[in-house]
Amino acid sequence: MIVMTGAFFGAAVIAFPLVKRFGRDAFVLLALVPLAGLILSLAKVPDIFGPGGSPWVESMNWLPALGLEGIFRLDVLAWLMSLLVTGVGALVFVYCARYFPHDEPGLARFAAVFMAFAGMMYGLVLADELLMLYLFWEGTTVFSYLLIGHSQSRRRSRQAALQALIVTTAGGLAMLVGMILLMSATGTGQISALMERASLGMDAGPIIVTAVILILVGAVSKSALIPFHFWLPGAMAAPTPVSAYLHAAAMVKAGIYLILRLAPGYHTLPGWSEILLTLGLLTMFIGGWQALKQTDLKLLLAFGTVSQLGFLTILASFGTPDITKAALAMLIAHALFKACLFLCVGIIDHRAGTRDLTKLSGGWRAFPVVAVCATIAAASMSGLPPLLGFAAKEAVYSTLLASGDKASIIALVGVMIGSMLTVAYSARFVWGAFSSKDGVDDVARRDEKIALIISPIMLTVLTVMLGPAVGLIDGYFGAWTSTLPTIDPGDGDYHLALWHGLEPALALSAVTIAVGLGLFFVRDSFAKIQSTLPSGLDFHDLYRKQISSMEKLALWVTSRTQRGSLPFYQSVVYLVLVAGLGLAIISNDTWNIDFKLFDTPLDFIVAAVLIIVAVAATRAKKRFTAVVVTGISGYAMVAYFAFVGAPDLALTQVLVETITIVVFVLVLRRLPARIGQSTGRFTPAWRAIIGAAVGVTMMFVVLIAAGVRISEPVSVDFGQLAYEIGHGKNIVNVTLVDIRVWDTLGEISVLVAAGTGIAGLIFVRGREGHLHRFVSRRDGTELQGRVRFQPVPEAVGYFHDPEREDVTQRRVSWLIAGRTLAPRNRSIILEVTARLVFHAVLIFSLYLLFAGHNEPGGGFAGGLVAGLALVVRYLAGGKFELAEAARFTPSGMLGTGMIMAVLTGIGGWFWGDTVFKSVYLEGDIPVLGHLSFGTSTFFDIGVYLIVVGLMLDILRSLGAEVDLHQERDEMVLTNRLNQSYHLSEKFSAEAEHDAVSSILDRVNHLDVDNGAEGGRL
Repeated sequence: MIVMTGAFFGAAVIAFPLVKRFGRDAFVLLALVPLAGLILSLAKVPDIFGPGGSPWVESMNWLPALGLEGIFRLDVLAWLMSLLVTGVGALVFVYCARYFPHDEPGLARFAAVFMAFAGMMYGLVLADELLMLYLFWEGTTVFSYLLIGHSQSRRRSRQAALQALIVTTAGGLAMLVGMILLMSATGTGQISALMERASLGMDAGPIIVTAVILILVGAVSKSALIPFHFWLPGAMAAPTPVSAYLHAAAMVKAGIYLILRLAPGYHTLPGWSEILLTLGLLTMFIGGWQALKQTDLKLLLAFGTVSQLGFLTILASFGTPDITKAALAMLIAHALFKACLFLCVGIIDHRAGTRDLTKLSGGWRAFPVVAVCATIAAASMSGLPPLLGFAAKEAVYSTLLASGDKASIIALVGVMIGSMLTVAYSARFVWGAFSSKDGVDDVARRDEKIALIISPIMLTVLTVMLGPAVGLIDGYFGAWTSTLPTIDPGDGDYHLALWHGLEPALALSAVTIAVGLGLFFVRDSFAKIQSTLPSGLDFHDLYRKQISSMEKLALWVTSRTQRGSLPFYQSVVYLVLVAGLGLAIISNDTWNIDFKLFDTPLDFIVAAVLIIVAVAATRAKKRFTAVVVTGISGYAMVAYFAFVGAPDLALTQVLVETITIVVFVLVLRRLPARIGQSTGRFTPAWRAIIGAAVGVTMMFVVLIAAGVRISEPVSVDFGQLAYEIGHGKNIVNVTLVDIRVWDTLGEISVLVAAGTGIAGLIFVRGREGHLHRFVSRRDGTELQGRVRFQPVPEAVGYFHDPEREDVTQRRVSWLIAGRTLAPRNRSIILEVTARLVFHAVLIFSLYLLFAGHNEPGGGFAGGLVAGLALVVRYLAGGKFELAEAARFTPSGMLGTGMIMAVLTGIGGWFWGDTVFKSVYLEGDIPVLGHLSFGTSTFFDIGVYLIVVGLMLDILRSLGAEVDLHQERDEMVLTNRLNQSYHLSEKFSAEAEHDAVSSILDRVNHLDVDNGAEGGRL
């Protein structure tokens, strides 16, 4: 099971390149993954259902320190759900191979996300641990958001995706709280163990009741019950395959599955039946009522799905053997007929170009096979014999009648009314999609490609075959219901069959069908009645109003706090810091301060430098001066780390400080040279007071924190752990990649987010693709990207004088793109230096990477060194030189590094017994001597790639992209100057002087501080 679950996510990784290579045909290959899951489930039938059969259980150490295990359990209920997830999933993937056009935008991404969603759903039904189930649960939420919003250019799709995400995530958070309460109260998170405890009456206190109700909030929000039902019809903005899978056989079934899973243990708790029965009946009625109003076939099915989910919730809530068996039969029937109907609607939309039932006519002649499949599926949904839907509906009526208690009678009446509406909207669907209508042009007949209709055909065949053969699958359902607790002596004796003779349930079915068809035949009159009645409470409108209110509140708060003043923001942060920590200091009653003036006399030098540069930074008048002075404080800390024997910290600090200065300089190019004068309320005096308060506060925090430790720090054992378990002598690096690897994983995730965020702010239209490369040709021309141009003697930004020849253009270029720089920006010394040291620095970065386990270095330091090498190439040759040095995309580097880090953790399950378990290979290698290589090195390589990708992202965004913006601005100004120069030939020298002076005046006013373009031009 673990391997099969991993296969889904592995397929999601390769889905993108597969679709890029084979186009939409790749969906057929991807369908093999859910098909393999289906075969695996079928292969386990003898082990689960045979004599002495038992659930198939696999486990792995997940978080041993917290006592959490990853437990996968394939029992009867999980087996049934796995058939739906994998079987319907395989058919939908085959359908996708012909549903989407060849040029569908974002098809590769869609395939990857779709496969990942299937994997999340597969893991969800197999998980036997609450927190693991929650991870898969929220995974389906995230991936369904991406699938619903597949058409990114359509506002309706984006809104529907966000709505589904907000609603289901809110329910999921409530469920998480409930799970934590339940685990805390019972001492276990294993679902099977919880059900065993509950069946013995061990868990029935108020905390348990609260926890279970919170879990139900998550279940009803996922399964679109009132008041959360409105997100599902909105999600019909998704492509039809998404609707067929997520909203008929997978995602919305997750809530029903969770109720079925918990009902045996908790259905007797106070509030369980009342909540689920009320919500189920209301949802079934409102969904059916709204379905009769729809003219869009897909929306009709969507509200029908809402109604059917209410129906399934009613049945699942009882938790007794017979009604649960009827619920399982209806669960399978619904998945088959609703998936078939959605797929048929997709074909109709493709052929007719519309889903409006008032504009469709002649469907029986236009697509007869689709019409047959959809009609049979609709008949099963209505409960007509001899289909599976009829047998399931009979089972529902019979078991509810046999139960005889008050809740069962209420449920029976409500189900009958809802089923009458189901028959009515099913008939309306068939009439609207396939009948011939007066005044409406018939849909043109076209050949039906077998690859597109094979999936609905197979679903229809199963619906037809399982009706008469329902008795054959009764034993599979009975294997689950036989384990449920019974209340009445006769409970558990019901058996599924197509024909039970003349019984009350048959009469109820006949009445349901007759009334439902009657509603259809008087549909015009019924529609008038619906239009005259009040629409009732509009939950979608309530949702919109709540979102609007929150947006208004956010705008109100933002307008009063986000004033565009950095000094204001900093002051607020610092004042809150001083207030919070100051209160803690005042209330502190432990002042065990062991004051020590210094460790070595060298500390005085570091302290003196820090004080001097801190004062100098406050007195600096220019931005560049302030940056350099501030950087000196960072280098002073490098010296301090070296004094106290921390070479790794010193190395990292010097690299980070250098890169920080470079980043500041890149940004300062677009800012005035001088620091502006403050006109706000925070005068220099106030800033000095706030700064001093922060300094004094932090001084006391450090003094107090150092003296109140009462336990021995865990770090004292890190040296021994690093050497004996991590096989390394560098405690810092082994800690990062082994001992505290989870912390490092979180930190590199932040790095990836930071790189993406920086690029997102600069690259407004997207950052995908490579930088334009510079190619020199024999004829003396160059090629920038796709634009061929002739070298000009004047750099962009200079006043063009055709009679002047710049001899600097004849310089020998030490770098490939050196001649693309303006003469004033070229430095032969820098070009030669970059040419000589670039490759040596890269090799040194690799040395730091691989030597870091035993010597100062590691993936982070190595990545920073490689980033500095790219910085040198960029500063020496500009953006084209950067493109030559890094012929890969930052997103590719970031993604590859993150994948390597995650796969290293997952690999711990395969070559060890827990996540991130490291394995080491040792031996003597000729020439190299004794070597020890651990799997943690792969994690370090991932860190290295992420840091390099981040550096490239910074250089592309704050360097190359800013260069382009600056060149565009300078080109505009240069064109104005050149126009003035050429026009001046027609005027006198005085007129020429006036014209040029006027333009130069405008240029100089662009920058009041006479920096950047203004002063230079």
